[in-house]
Amino acid sequence: MKTLLRTTLIVCLVLGFAGAAQAKDLGMEMYFKGTMNMYAPDGTEVMADPAVTGTMVVDMFTMGGTGTMQSPNPFFGYVWTVSDIQFSMHMLDMSVDMKCLMHWAGNEIPVRMTMQMGLNLLKTSWVVMKTLDADKDGVPGTAMSAAAGQFEGFSPTMTGLAKVTKMLTWVDRITNPKLTHD
Repeated sequence: MKTLLRTTLIVCLVLGFAGAAQAKDLGMEMYFKGTMNMYAPDGTEVMADPAVTGTMVVDMFTMGGTGTMQSPNPFFGYVWTVSDIQFSMHMLDMSVDMKCLMHWAGNEIPVRMTMQMGLNLLKTSWVVMKTLDADKDGVPGTAMSAAAGQFEGFSPTMTGLAKVTKMLTWVDRITNPKLTHD
């Protein structure tokens, strides 16, 4: 009961800060800004990029969504982007499971992350997001598979703030293919 009450309170606060969500609202667009860190298999940080930005679209019924992220800064000499983000929010433990493709040096690298969400009471309507050690190997993030090539075993993380920028309605759902996902 305590968890349900906490979850309800947090959702109401986030949506209230975002501009009084109503029954007609089916989703929300969010803006993300933060840092991507990359850790070697031994836990050594090999990169910290504080210029990450992105957008997300959240379906309020399924708590799933899509998004993209990018940075102007090179990673080992190449600018990178993240596309095909698919995520699922779990309101009971305030976590987000995310999978995506990182585009780097002509490669598409599959990435998985589990993030923790929390309210940032200092910045109204901003949600704090931080990657967890989902594979429990003692290194932040989730180690990438052999599909990551020379980055097999490396763990990317994202930490930052997400802000609700627009509540979406039935009309948005019909006209916005980003809201149609499995």
